[in-house]
Amino acid sequence: MSSRDALGRDASSRHLARQDMEKYGITCVPVLYFHYKDFKYSTLGDAISQARRDIRGDSFERVGPR
Repeated sequence: MSSRDALGRDASSRHLARQDMEKYGITCVPVLYFHYKDFKYSTLGDAISQARRDIRGDSFERVGPR
């Protein structure tokens, strides 16, 4: 049984991915997300802005396609 990572890749696939990343100059960095209710935001300011809109009552929920 082979060991798989969080993306379901085995050791061979991980090795190929690392080779491709090196070949193309691709890097991987951790990303912070700020969670508010059911949403995640890439900036704290966006999360706070939404929370403030919710408190003021001027948020809206989108229903269906626009």
